[in-house]
Amino acid sequence: MRVLLAALMALVMTGCATVGTDVSNEQVRSLEIGETTRAEVIARLGEPNGVMSGNQLGGDAVSGISYTYSKATSRATNFIPFVGLFAGGVDTQTKVLMVWFDKADVVTDYHYQEQNLDSSQSPTPVWGG
Repeated sequence: MRVLLAALMALVMTGCATVGTDVSNEQVRSLEIGETTRAEVIARLGEPNGVMSGNQLGGDAVSGISYTYSKATSRATNFIPFVGLFAGGVDTQTKVLMVWFDKADVVTDYHYQEQNLDSSQSPTPVWGG
């Protein structure tokens, strides 16, 4: 009975935190360079988490929007005395979508990155390194 109660408590105390806009692979594949407009992107994906602007090397002005999502889930083993020290950890999922537009607000390019890590893995840079 004690083992069952301990297992139930560990399950209840497992934590999960999410932040941002979760963009699916299907939504990303629906973006068409030279066709999809900024209004269509926002209608499909919702309001962006970030807005970007700047100049290309040729001097042309560019603008963009970004969607980021992160989900962290604590492992149940974190809450088991002594075991959590060695087998505990956090599983993390991160997604980033950046979409760039021309002066007519039509998609010129986009970049999508999805990364799944557990706390035993070393993180790798999202944008090169």
